[in-house]
Amino acid sequence: MWILAVAAVAGLVTLGLMLAEVGPFEPEIELPPAPFDPDRYDQEPEPLVLSDIAATTTHPPDGVETYIPLNMVDDDPTTAWRSDGTRFPGGVGETIDLFLAEPVWVDAIVIANGFQRDAEAYTASARVKRALVTFDGGVRFVINLLDEGRQLQIVELDEPMLTTSVRVEIMETFPGTNGEDVAVSDIELRGRTADADDAALARERAELLPGAGRGVVMEPPAAWG
Repeated sequence: MWILAVAAVAGLVTLGLMLAEVGPFEPEIELPPAPFDPDRYDQEPEPLVLSDIAATTTHPPDGVETYIPLNMVDDDPTTAWRSDGTRFPGGVGETIDLFLAEPVWVDAIVIANGFQRDAEAYTASARVKRALVTFDGGVRFVINLLDEGRQLQIVELDEPMLTTSVRVEIMETFPGTNGEDVAVSDIELRGRTADADDAALARERAELLPGAGRGVVMEPPAAWG
C-alpha cells in the first residue's frame, strides 16, 4: 500500500484563550504549559494504544456488514467506519474521538481515507478532505487530506503534542457517488508514551480541557454493531 506524507498542519490555536469555548461569564482557564523535551524521549515514534474510539453517528449495517468505529482501529482496510449521512449530509460536522490508553506525546496521525476495500467502495462514500484536530488543552489545527485512492496518508506534527485524547472533526469532504455518508478505513496515532512527570501534567490538562468527549453525545457501544 502506498503511503503519502501530508504536510498539512496549520493554524495552531490555544483554546484556553478563546472565551467562546468556556462561555463569556466563565473565568478563563489557566492551563499549565506542556513543552516537549526531546532529551527525555530518544526513542522513535511508534503506534500508540487506544482505550476507546467513538463517532457521532454510525451507518446502519448492510446485512452482516457493519460500519462501527472500531473498524477504524482493526488494521484492516477491507472494513471501515461509515457515518449516517441522513444526520450529517456529506459527513460535515461528524466527530471521531480517540482515547489513549495512557498519556502520550503524539507525533503523527496516519489515515486510510475512505472505504478502501476496493475501488468501487472507495468512490461510493465521501472521503475526508479537511478536518479540525483537537488535543487536550484545546490545542488544535486543521489537516488537509488528498483524494489519491487507496493508500495511507501521514500527517506529521510540527512538534509532539501531550494528550490523553484526540478529536477529529470533519469540516469538508470529497463527495461520494452513493449517498451522503463519509468513510474512514483506518486511523492511527503515532508517538511516544509520556513519562511519569509528563503523564501527571497530561491528566491535569485533560481535567481542565479535554481534547475529546466534550459537547457531543456519542452513540453507545450497543448501537455500533
